[in-house]
Amino acid sequence: MLRIFIARVILYFDLRYKFINIKYIESMRGVTNSRKSNAPATPKSLKAGSAPKELTAREHYALILFWSGVAPHPKLALLKSLPSSYSPTIRISYLLAKFVLRVLSSFNPPVQSAQKYLMPGKVWVNDLGEKPSQNEASGFETLQSQENLTLVVPVFNAFEYIKQCLDSVFSTTKSLDILVINDASTDMRVAPYLMELERDGKIRLISNSVNLGFVKSVNLGMSNSGSNDVILLNSDTIVFDGWVEGLLTISDSKDRVATVTAMSNAATIFSLPFEEEFDCDPKVTAVIAEHLLKDHASQFFPIEIPTCHGFCVLITREVLNEIGNFDDETFGLGYGEENDFSMRAKIAGFHNLLATNVVVHHFGSKSFEKSRLPLATANMKKLLSRYPNFIVEVNNFLAQKALNRVRLNAFRALNKANEYPITAHVSHSLGGGVSKSIDLETRELDSILLVIEPIDVRSVLLKFSFRGLMSQIILESLPFQDLFSALFEYLGLKSVTIQHLLGYSKELENSLLATNAVKTLRLHDYFYLCPRIHLVGNNNVDCKLPDNGSCNNCLSNDSELDIETYRLEKSSVLLAASNVSAPSFDTSQRYRTIYKNIDIEIKHFDSSGSNIGYRNNYSHDDEIVIGILGELTKHKGLDFVRELTIAAKGLKIRFEIFGSIPDGSSFTSRKVRVHGRYRDFAELKLRVLSTKPDLFLFPGRIPETYSYTLTEALRFGIPIAYFRTGAIADRLANVAHGIPFELDAKPEEIISTVKMRLASLQKGG
Repeated sequence: MLRIFIARVILYFDLRYKFINIKYIESMRGVTNSRKSNAPATPKSLKAGSAPKELTAREHYALILFWSGVAPHPKLALLKSLPSSYSPTIRISYLLAKFVLRVLSSFNPPVQSAQKYLMPGKVWVNDLGEKPSQNEASGFETLQSQENLTLVVPVFNAFEYIKQCLDSVFSTTKSLDILVINDASTDMRVAPYLMELERDGKIRLISNSVNLGFVKSVNLGMSNSGSNDVILLNSDTIVFDGWVEGLLTISDSKDRVATVTAMSNAATIFSLPFEEEFDCDPKVTAVIAEHLLKDHASQFFPIEIPTCHGFCVLITREVLNEIGNFDDETFGLGYGEENDFSMRAKIAGFHNLLATNVVVHHFGSKSFEKSRLPLATANMKKLLSRYPNFIVEVNNFLAQKALNRVRLNAFRALNKANEYPITAHVSHSLGGGVSKSIDLETRELDSILLVIEPIDVRSVLLKFSFRGLMSQIILESLPFQDLFSALFEYLGLKSVTIQHLLGYSKELENSLLATNAVKTLRLHDYFYLCPRIHLVGNNNVDCKLPDNGSCNNCLSNDSELDIETYRLEKSSVLLAASNVSAPSFDTSQRYRTIYKNIDIEIKHFDSSGSNIGYRNNYSHDDEIVIGILGELTKHKGLDFVRELTIAAKGLKIRFEIFGSIPDGSSFTSRKVRVHGRYRDFAELKLRVLSTKPDLFLFPGRIPETYSYTLTEALRFGIPIAYFRTGAIADRLANVAHGIPFELDAKPEEIISTVKMRLASLQKGG
């Protein structure tokens, strides 16, 4: 009843409002806010000074959606206040609704959920469901014409790139005024080629007798464009169908637009699909460009940006008339001039926009390659002296992650075209051995790696990576939405590897299992056997899978579920997988004890690497140096190492821990040195060779499923002490320099045995 009352309050002054069905509500989310698109909705009889009635209803309805917990129309997010042209009645109703919703949102969960829609960079499952209708034609409609437009292409050498660029322009435009500025190129092929194009009537040509530099050449071009708007295009670019129409469409979406910048594989902060510049073949960029051209769901509201990017930017004549051309006196040969121009335009009340519907391939500064860094550094200092807040504005834009939606669309295009297929892995967010396994499993793949990690009950983090490049995108669903099915269908994923489901809500887990994707399951620990995942009791020692009653007593303080119910729920994951693998025989056998009908393949992706030939010649009178590798937590034997240091008091024994210990933990003994985490094996090797341990000790009494740390230890060829449990015992069973201990071995026994074994090795025994 309360919601109905609020709805009536919101709509009280809008007597012509009528309720809209759910299908139409969903269509509200894709409505463009361009002036052209809104124009037909405005009745001819509408009085001057009042708002379009249909537009007002949409804004009001967005408020109701907001109160109902449904993600609102993006128009609401952009609407900080109603324009002064709106009637007093509408303004009062809007302010009243805004006040009521602010009060209600403080305690109403659905409203709080809807507010999260506006969090930076978040993509919603609803966005993935938007598809263009089959009868929609590709391309764009715009109020502007190419007849009032001049394309300015500054040229200096780089003949091969110039030819590619102009060929792409000729094939994608009709009757466009193309003005090329040859800035005294020294490559003898450039001038004849351009003069031939001029004779054929394909371009207008200005040839500088001396080199003026990039900025002055651009200004020369803009000054020779009459009253036209200008598109500035670098000669190291390739354009694709619809690029001019796309820029004009965005230019037409607001009043007082200064610049409209395209996206590209290499456009610094406007790059896609990754957050950094992607050195790829033009055909890869072409796939993305074609997809965004045809996918009308990608035509988002214009994104306001802190600065344009000069590689491909439309500049309106309106802003040129008001603030002038680029500052060629200050910025000389180039770099920073477009940033300065954008800031001047912004101060004058203009908008710099990004065309998320236009993608241009950019090879990257071929004309100024050698002088790029010095130019950029020097001109940045000049820019910041004028606009100290420029870097802050750029960082704020990056923090908003406004391009995540279009980047996700670009990944979709590459996968569906099979240009760069996506290999998907579902994992927890804790790193460790699971991350190591993913790295090893995918290191030879020439595909985009997608690692999905949990964030909260209905949201996940999508981590796309390829050859050191990265894009991270948050995807969230509303209650009862099927996140994984929507994501897999959107990206075109046919298979997925489930590395770990720790941290996933039951809702997300069910969504994943319900997908049609072929599922491969990796068993990295005992998560599907026990909530403690390491298969240990309260004493952090291998529990060896006791009876259910003992399990329930052990878990009484840790889990709301009894062990039977827990395993029944987790069995659905194993049953949903078409292939299940474990990294060791011991792991497989433990799982087969409970899940008797599951076939488990033994598979790991580790490689031992070459033996480095290190051998420390221990002498009976020497101090024994015990090395411990990896993160030393409680379940990995932290407390047992403390007992060892106490037992070693007064003895010539020193402990070197090549890893970290938990925050707040420490050792009282001066014979213990904690080196902290090491980045890679090369760093570990340096530390080991500098401290010269006589043996390595694996102090954990838990059943490891594999242990990548053991692989590193084996490369040194020195004795390894360990407990008889799990994969470590399996792997060391036939290693001559292994020193095994039973799980109940005491610290004194270990020290005594180690001393005798080292002495035996010294004698050659």
